[in-house]
Amino acid sequence: LDEIFRAAHTLKGMAGTMGYNTMAELTHHMENVFELFRQGSVKVTSELITVIFKCVDKLAEIVEDLRMENYFEYNIEDLIMELEQIALEDKKGKELTKT
Repeated sequence: LDEIFRAAHTLKGMAGTMGYNTMAELTHHMENVFELFRQGSVKVTSELITVIFKCVDKLAEIVEDLRMENYFEYNIEDLIMELEQIALEDKKGKELTKT
């Protein structure tokens, strides 16, 4: 899990440096979820792994398009919403345990 986190972190940084903002944004949100996994605050489930695989598939699509020198605008809002929902559920769980 630490290696996956570091890979996402590296990809985020490299994408941002090269101006590939969509990749940087998507990997940023993925990195946040990986951190929750690392902390143990979110249990890894098949549903969450499915979300991660959808993100990886989108990243692969972007990379392949860049390799072919095709520069498109990608709609990643649905993926970001799914990743943010994971973080939101974690936050709700933490708030419930505080009260």
